[in-house]
Amino acid sequence: MLPRLLLLICGLLSFAANAANERYRLDPVHTRVLFAIEHAGFSHALGTVSGSEGVLDFDPQDWAKAQLEVVVPIDRLDLGDGKWNQATLAHNLLDGKRFPQARFVSSRVEPIDANHARVFGVLTLRGVRRKIAVGGHFRAL
Repeated sequence: MLPRLLLLICGLLSFAANAANERYRLDPVHTRVLFAIEHAGFSHALGTVSGSEGVLDFDPQDWAKAQLEVVVPIDRLDLGDGKWNQATLAHNLLDGKRFPQARFVSSRVEPIDANHARVFGVLTLRGVRRKIAVGGHFRAL
């Protein structure tokens, strides 16, 4: 059974920008995905995934036209414990061998302030597509 995941894209976009078309590439070194997996109904195990790649098409004057696409390398997840990592990547949970990546594609972006937004879109994880909303911190270099 697919665990319930809450994705929060933290410090999401430290970019290298191409100013000509306002397309920004995620910097995989500075991008982290924070997630929580519910455990036995009692707690949430928190983890991160590093090395995500993607692009953001963005006009700071018109957030409504923003488009974000992110590919998350599931095999780089870290729950702070090697055995937990292996158990989470096992066939009965994330099935990391068959589904090594998650993908998020935005449908809309709502600004919160000059550097923060809620990003709505579709997350594909373990072959299952779900509509979700994530928080993002946007900071151009």
